[in-house]
Amino acid sequence: MKKLLLYILLQFFFCNCSQRKNIIIIISANTEWVSAKNILQIKADTLQYSPYGEFFSVDNFFSLSKQNVIFFHGGWGKIDSAASTQWVISNLNPKYIINIGTAGGFIPVQMKTQFC
Repeated sequence: MKKLLLYILLQFFFCNCSQRKNIIIIISANTEWVSAKNILQIKADTLQYSPYGEFFSVDNFFSLSKQNVIFFHGGWGKIDSAASTQWVISNLNPKYIINIGTAGGFIPVQMKTQFC
């Protein structure tokens, strides 16, 4: 029992203390994604790919010393946005997630059967 408890404590320590935490900025719209890549002067050879879209990493963004900022092109629409966000959570070790844009857009009258 003591060995099991020690193992669990060590796993918790190594999982939470040794990994570098990331700040993830999810951009859904294609136009906003292209603009972000152009403004940050991201070259095609630095892009990485997920099942949901491209992403790239920027070190020392916002002058943060220990945190990496990853820009992620997620899907648009509720289902793709939720799926890509879950992929980010499962694979990129986020400390914070910032989602830029809107899902579903804006309409003058909210449909009574639709919940966001």
